[in-house]
Amino acid sequence: MKKVNISKIKAELSKYLRFVKAGEDVLIMDRDQPVAKIVGIKPESALHIKEPSRDLKSVLMQADKRPFTEKMDILDVLLLDREDRV
Repeated sequence: MKKVNISKIKAELSKYLRFVKAGEDVLIMDRDQPVAKIVGIKPESALHIKEPSRDLKSVLMQADKRPFTEKMDILDVLLLDREDRV
């Protein structure tokens, strides 16, 4: 595990992120006291976006009973889909 002072990591963040990407942890120190640790993430724990279970138009037609319009906000669509699943 690499140890680095705050001032140094501020100046060389990219360098230390390369260590993290390579699988090494980085311990951030403040006056010889550990304050934080940077650890990498495994690809399987990274964010995954799930494909919709149904066609967008069918979600709108079933949940809202009104025709699909291009002017609908994405939040409206998500809320309609959530209501249908409850």
